[in-house]
Amino acid sequence: MNAPATPLPPASARHDDFPGWLPAMLVKELRQALRARGFVGLFLTFHLVAILVFWWTIELNTASGLRDTFNWLNGVFWVLLNVVLLLVMPSRGLGSLRMEIDNKTLDLLVLTRLSAWRIVLGKWVALVAQAALFLVAIAPYGVVRYFFGAVDLAADLIMAGWLLLGGATLAAVCLWVSGLPKLFRVILPVLFFLSFQSVGLSSFFSASLSGRGGLGRLPGPFSLQGVAGLFLLGLLTLIFLGLAVRRIAPPAENHARSARLLGLILLAGSALVSFGGYPGADAVLGFGCTVVALIAAVELSRDCLPMRVHGSTWGGRAWLRGFSRIMLPGWPSAVLFAGVALVPLALILGLDPSRHSGARSGLAVAWLAVLAWQALVFPALLLSYLPPSSTMRAGGTGYFVVQGLFGTISLMAATNSAGYLAGENFARTLDAICQILPVFSFWLGTNSVKTGFSPGNIIGQSVALGVLVGLIWRQSRIYWGTVARFERSGTGNPAGSP
Repeated sequence: MNAPATPLPPASARHDDFPGWLPAMLVKELRQALRARGFVGLFLTFHLVAILVFWWTIELNTASGLRDTFNWLNGVFWVLLNVVLLLVMPSRGLGSLRMEIDNKTLDLLVLTRLSAWRIVLGKWVALVAQAALFLVAIAPYGVVRYFFGAVDLAADLIMAGWLLLGGATLAAVCLWVSGLPKLFRVILPVLFFLSFQSVGLSSFFSASLSGRGGLGRLPGPFSLQGVAGLFLLGLLTLIFLGLAVRRIAPPAENHARSARLLGLILLAGSALVSFGGYPGADAVLGFGCTVVALIAAVELSRDCLPMRVHGSTWGGRAWLRGFSRIMLPGWPSAVLFAGVALVPLALILGLDPSRHSGARSGLAVAWLAVLAWQALVFPALLLSYLPPSSTMRAGGTGYFVVQGLFGTISLMAATNSAGYLAGENFARTLDAICQILPVFSFWLGTNSVKTGFSPGNIIGQSVALGVLVGLIWRQSRIYWGTVARFERSGTGNPAGSP
């Protein structure tokens, strides 16, 4: 008889690999990133540039005194840190999701029982881990500064931590951009760079060269401003990660709920900061409104009917059913979300006497919010008249194309550039029409906040608002009829049923 087969010895764990308790998606992304030629070349180039710049700075400035040498080394150190953490490492995520989409590997990842959230989160954590690796790699160059002057170690650690957190938020933004169509992947980075330049790109790097890190002296994480900053960055990161998840998630998953809830929380927090009277409170509130408007625009660009699985509270109390309607995917519910998010806040701001010199300017702010709601929902209404299979309606691209077209015409009307093309009479007619029609009236109304809106424009805009509401109700009857049918069916449906 043959001898029984001897069992193979258990495979010994490799000590040069990632531990088994790490998430599978994170291990996959780190293996691919750390072995890629781009990362290795970037890492070596970074060290070569840092060594040459530090050597050149020491050689040229030693003769002028230790203090000047320290200032130069300090500035070079913070410029390198800002560029790596806020520009280079986040931009590596611009092709992350797009590579999975183009290579058609998302289905293979889903077969491994990885959810869309775990896929995006693994890619984001891998980007943050690479940024942390660069932060550790640049630490020895920071130590060199000790030989030329006193260094505040606590302030440096706080600054580096805030830069790492800011880079993590920008990495989430880049992941969302990577899942967008090619046109937006080109336009959005250009717009971001232009907006960054408009608020002072040169002053940012000048502040870095002066040794202030480009951001000034930032608050500690345990101060009131530090906690508010951590809360704001955390919310922004979750919002943009959620938007990135929606690009690859199946239609049966309702990610509109999380995005809209986080947007409302961000807006409420921004409003509390604004009413608290803290420095820069108005800027924080404006930024919160901008992010919520972006969420509303993304939601309005989606054209889909709700599924039974989307509503987890069908049959609950009346107020709960009403709230769940706002959290459903599709542009009709996004119309309600935009109104709930923007109009009440603007009414409060407009009626707050401490913010305005007079009641007229306060009411102008409130009316401008109504025009902003019109500007958000009007392109979605126009696209709803197109066939569902049309290119402009499918994919959400058409919504932003229409917004860009209307914005260009509004700019022509505001700058009177149409008068140079077709005459002054045409320019005056175009301006009168744009003062009333949705979208155009908002962009032109931003110049009327200080002086107030004319009575004629308010009457015309009110008529346009009534027509817009009526058309939205007519076009969304099928959508809300589907919702009402699901609500009448109760909550006894099995989870995940179509």
